[in-house]
Amino acid sequence: MLSILFLSFLILLILGMPIGYVMAVSATLSIASNSNLPGIVMAQKMFTATDSFSLMAIPFFMLAGHLMTEANITQRILDFSKTLVGHITGGLAQTTVMSGMLMAGISGSGAADASAIGGIMVPSLTKDGYDEGFAVSLIASCAALGPIIPPSIIMIMYSSVTNISVGKLFLAGVFPGIVAGIGFMGISYFYARKNGFVPSKRASLKVIGNGFVKAIGALIMPIIIMGGILSGIFTATESGAIACVYGLIYGLVTKSLTIEKIKRALLNATLSTVPAMFVIAVASIFGFIMARENFSSLVLNSILQISDNAYIVLFIVIGFLVALGMFVDTTAAIIMVVPVLVPLIGRFGYDPLHFAIIIVITLVLGALTPPVGMLVYIVAGVKNTPTERAFAHILPFVIWILAIVTFMVFFPKVVLFIPNLMS
Repeated sequence: MLSILFLSFLILLILGMPIGYVMAVSATLSIASNSNLPGIVMAQKMFTATDSFSLMAIPFFMLAGHLMTEANITQRILDFSKTLVGHITGGLAQTTVMSGMLMAGISGSGAADASAIGGIMVPSLTKDGYDEGFAVSLIASCAALGPIIPPSIIMIMYSSVTNISVGKLFLAGVFPGIVAGIGFMGISYFYARKNGFVPSKRASLKVIGNGFVKAIGALIMPIIIMGGILSGIFTATESGAIACVYGLIYGLVTKSLTIEKIKRALLNATLSTVPAMFVIAVASIFGFIMARENFSSLVLNSILQISDNAYIVLFIVIGFLVALGMFVDTTAAIIMVVPVLVPLIGRFGYDPLHFAIIIVITLVLGALTPPVGMLVYIVAGVKNTPTERAFAHILPFVIWILAIVTFMVFFPKVVLFIPNLMS
């Protein structure tokens, strides 16, 4: 079964079929080849995978993000970010990074951030003299912060697969997310210095205060979400529902939401949620087949033949995850490989929370890396920028994220410090 599963998966992926259909077809062929498995297994697994209270957080957070976008909150965050870092060399690029970090605390989705920030900042950056390829790679990298800085839809998915506390996952993502953002600002600084960009005048405290007042409505949302989850007042799913209510009230109070905009937010949230839930459903069948065929033992034995050193094993896993993330949607990848890899890594004594953050960041890194680079494709679509131009500038961002992952491997306490502090 495994040979049919992986062979058909690889062929269909090379042919360019969407990942959801790739997994559905390959799983169907694999089950059809085994007379001991009735076809109804597929329906049962798909239903069981999506019949989850925790997964209801996905449509809620999708809707909350779209409501905030329709309420023009993205522009307010950009304006506030500009007052904070616009005076640094490469001010507009610095503003982009700061906005990406703040938006990550609202949407929880890299794709949503890529669309929201890209639509505004790609034209602005290119108009200001930035190379279009650099603008796309910068925004795509900032969008990658969405699944790392809490709240994170990917972390909610991970929690549903492993039962690790969502609150602890969120807290563990704070340090690497902020460090990644600081690194992106450094890359922007050196790019601007190299290309002769002149810093603008520092904003006054009054201007910063005005920007803060305009953006405070959005900045409060992640505080409500994280505060509620960590205090035990509500679950991650309930926090998503509260985020939707808050976004709706915010838009109505500021008169930035109309009936048409609310309808559009609902439609866009639906269009964003359905593909994700379909991938979750079919990935569960894929994972079921791998578990049934004892794929984790095969992987463990294969890796142990290479080395039994804990660090070498972890770096082999990281390399595999980066390669997987290049071609496979992050949500699908988590459902497919996490049940296989967690027991493997547990054998070498790694903390499950430490390993979880490494998996999340590594898979997100794959969404930036050629040849596919899903986040790059989303941002490049804003101005139909050839992806080759963006990939020409993506390397410094990829190297920085890899450096963070490597640092996390050898110093797990930097990841676990905040969760342990709050527990």
